[in-house]
Amino acid sequence: MRIERVEPVGKTKVRICMEDDSVLVLQRRDAVLRGLKEEAEISGDVLAELMEQQRKECLRRSGTLLKDRDYSVTRLRGKLLEAGFDPRIVEDTVGSLMEAGYLDDDRFASGYVQYHLRDRSEKRIRHDLMQQGLSRECIDRAFSVLDREDTSRAQEEQVRALLKKKGYDPVLAGWEKKQKMMAFLSRKGYENGLIRRIMDEV
Repeated sequence: MRIERVEPVGKTKVRICMEDDSVLVLQRRDAVLRGLKEEAEISGDVLAELMEQQRKECLRRSGTLLKDRDYSVTRLRGKLLEAGFDPRIVEDTVGSLMEAGYLDDDRFASGYVQYHLRDRSEKRIRHDLMQQGLSRECIDRAFSVLDREDTSRAQEEQVRALLKKKGYDPVLAGWEKKQKMMAFLSRKGYENGLIRRIMDEV
């Protein structure tokens, strides 16, 4: 197998791109010791050994990431690709982690919703989860198990807290102040009907 190009990755690593589009990311010193440079040939045995090392390293990297926090499938895949791992190795690793239960978008969405329902609007949470690569169906499932009364109450409390934090006084506030406050809360993702009701109530 012929090496098409060798690219630096940070200060200590290189990305080795093969003619079949496979990719290896190695320590620079290891590449030099093995004579891996542009136009050089790699035997099938050596390539298989290096690819197996990459699989193990990709799995180790995944374990390090998942040790500290939960990830969506899309976000972990992106992290591994950013680290330079071959896309095929990344897909194999992600598939193995999903089968073993270490990656689960439904669990991730449920945990995210439960945690952030105290400090973010439902609209904002949905947007955040879509940015994490979750499907609308997966997000809907995470919200479907919640008690709607509890959810509504949490949203109301957040709006009240934000109004208090901003020093909003409905008696003293003029039309312009009210409009600015409504725009601020709307940008946070709260529904206009809820905003008006709480502002009037205050």
